[in-house]
Amino acid sequence: MTQNVEISPLVDKAIDACNDGKIELAEEIMEKAIILYGETEETLYYAGFVKMKKGELVEADRLVRKIIEFNQENPEVFYLMGTIKEKLNNYKSAVIFFAKALEKGIDDELIDFRIVNNITAASSHISHGPNFSERLFNGLISRDSSNPVLHFYAASYISKENLELAIKHFKKAYKMANKRLRKKLTEIFNKDPYPFSYIINSEEYEKLRKKWALKKFD
Repeated sequence: MTQNVEISPLVDKAIDACNDGKIELAEEIMEKAIILYGETEETLYYAGFVKMKKGELVEADRLVRKIIEFNQENPEVFYLMGTIKEKLNNYKSAVIFFAKALEKGIDDELIDFRIVNNITAASSHISHGPNFSERLFNGLISRDSSNPVLHFYAASYISKENLELAIKHFKKAYKMANKRLRKKLTEIFNKDPYPFSYIINSEEYEKLRKKWALKKFD
């Protein structure tokens, strides 16, 4: 989060108070920051962060959502919102926001783990049966169809049920992703290819591998 030089001292005090377990003091500091500087991206972000730490998750959600209304490019904001949704047990929304954070360029080694955890949690709330993973991702992608990250994870989860559709999602993920995101998706894929094993064993994989520098398997 880029910090305003005038707001930074208050933010630093609020973060120090949070780290010391003085959540109410941190809350007072951020309320003061909003009075002095208004509802800026920075004041709303840290006020939301403090509310989350206090356990006031609905209020945290409200504050952070205000940022998203005027700025949909900051990956840290989407990551914070994903964390709030995760704590609210709203796993589908958590997936959407974590995927958006990854798409927008979050630099966090836990992002893949948290996306997968929330996909798993979300799937537990869907009645299992024919094509339940496909149904889950149909719902997720309908909320953010232009996000390559969602298509990437859809490819791994539905490949057992519908390999042809999974490969379409996989291709779409790479075609839609910019160069930076494509590199990140390949890094995730090469680090743990097991979820994509049905795609890897398909006749199409060699073409995909060569096109996007994916790992070769003997």
